[in-house]
Amino acid sequence: PLMALLDYRGYRLIAMTVLPLGPKTLVYGSNDGGNKVHNSSKILSERMQQAAKRLNLKPHVCGMNKNNLETLSSAIDIEGHYGTDGRFYLLDLARTYPPVSPRLTKGAQNSHLYSLFRSEFINKYNRALCSDAYSGFILHDPEMATHNAEIDQATKYLLEEVIPLASRQVQWVVLEAQENNTLDRTSIGEAMHRLGVNMRYLWHVLNNVRDTTSKKMIYLEMVSRLLKVNIRKRLRALSEQLQQPLEVPYRQGVLDYFNLVFGYSAASCEYWKSSICVQLMEKFGFTEFVPLYSQRSSSGDKQHPGVWLREFCVGDLKAGRVYVSGTLCILRRLNSMTGIDFSPLLINRMSGRASQCMFQKKPFDMMDILNLRERIKHSNIVAPAQAACFSE
Repeated sequence: PLMALLDYRGYRLIAMTVLPLGPKTLVYGSNDGGNKVHNSSKILSERMQQAAKRLNLKPHVCGMNKNNLETLSSAIDIEGHYGTDGRFYLLDLARTYPPVSPRLTKGAQNSHLYSLFRSEFINKYNRALCSDAYSGFILHDPEMATHNAEIDQATKYLLEEVIPLASRQVQWVVLEAQENNTLDRTSIGEAMHRLGVNMRYLWHVLNNVRDTTSKKMIYLEMVSRLLKVNIRKRLRALSEQLQQPLEVPYRQGVLDYFNLVFGYSAASCEYWKSSICVQLMEKFGFTEFVPLYSQRSSSGDKQHPGVWLREFCVGDLKAGRVYVSGTLCILRRLNSMTGIDFSPLLINRMSGRASQCMFQKKPFDMMDILNLRERIKHSNIVAPAQAACFSE
């Protein structure tokens, strides 16, 4: 069905068309956690088999009740309906692709339900994989151990072969951006997605990169994604507190957070050390920061990661013959990911050598944020990364 995702003031809404479905239209999959599995439409079942073959997905026996098992070509909780208008509809496609191995990636509890392979990886992998692997839905499948072992093999291939390749691609993207003076407009995500590497593996990519500028760009991407999450949390908290449609309080809340993150103050330094560093390790699953160079203070003591991380995030990156502010790179990423529009004067102020943030306690003011607009994502038929993958 037609649908779109709307991000607004920290909340995400899913907007979709009203479908001609009812309590008796379900003919494929399960809508009760696998207790009752449907596969009553031969036409839809055959179409799902065809789709699974094209997507490189493996048919499997599934169901929580051993007296009601079905062989499906997709994840069990994908629902296939035969609508009252005589058309077929598929719902709940979040688990279309198989999970990465929670054993090899040290995933959190139930991570097999949301830590999934990207489509670009599955399309190119040398065998079909089970979408319900590592779940209780295949407890009665005699090939359960095989399904899980194949997921382990695919995850190992991703970690040991594909991610190092993605790391080299990232370095080439950064090198080209340096030559073209476009570092502040460069996203490394496209290079990773093209090879089927999710952004949650940024830390693994960082460990395979040797170029210092590439490392900085990866850290900037990680910080940008963390700040996006924190901004959304703050906007949701403000919405619950204020319960008013006025925009000024929300802009002020975002402004205060930017000054905390980028301002030159003891509070900012402490926030980077006690909060941002800890959240980065939790979000991307690592225990120790990869240094960019010798991290020693003037006294010879080892610097806290939050100190040097903050310094280059608000410092400069060399792009060809000019320098780009790390803050500017982050602002452009936040504009893309959150819908926060910044004034041209702010962008101009943050451009060039030596970011204005370095020595100002509150480098942002109310005039710097033009708008907190909604961000709408439509369901692409073919994403750019997939198109590049298919064309190769």
